[in-house]
Amino acid sequence: MELRVNRGPWQQADLSQSISLDTWYQWKLAVDMTEGQYEVQARATDPAGRVQEEQGRPVAPDGATGLHTIRVDVQP
Repeated sequence: MELRVNRGPWQQADLSQSISLDTWYQWKLAVDMTEGQYEVQARATDPAGRVQEEQGRPVAPDGATGLHTIRVDVQP
């Protein structure tokens, strides 16, 4: 699992222990942010080393792709 802020470099997150190959992982990454607005993106890598596709496409027929992206507003 990796995270990037404002399209900067990817940073490796800490993963929890695996329960099985078919379960979600909890992850965390501490990021220092000053006051302002940020775009935060996350991407995963599968056990075979394939990185999540950045380009989004619809769910049908083969499943959605793209990065999970949120906007964060840091206030004092």
